[in-house]
Amino acid sequence: MSNPTIIAGIKVELFGTARLKAGVQELELSVCSPVTVSNIMKAMADICPSLIGDIISHDRSELVNSHILNLNGLSFVNSDPIDLKTGDKLLLFSSQAGG
Repeated sequence: MSNPTIIAGIKVELFGTARLKAGVQELELSVCSPVTVSNIMKAMADICPSLIGDIISHDRSELVNSHILNLNGLSFVNSDPIDLKTGDKLLLFSSQAGG
């Protein structure tokens, strides 16, 4: 069995409630390949535990229902594995809009 590849330099730009909870605009992650939503959430929770509960599920495996990830502003992340490369940017925002 081979060692997992680490993908470094993945940026997650936070919007709305996520940005307020984190107190920062952006996080930078390193994750193991193959990249899954679960290992992205665990990496984010390790860096910024204030996101657990309102943004990231308590078991650190997924986003809560009212939040969503977008990859490079081009497509929504909704299945595993996720094709991430160093320098990619994930956008994390609320999937609910008010009016």
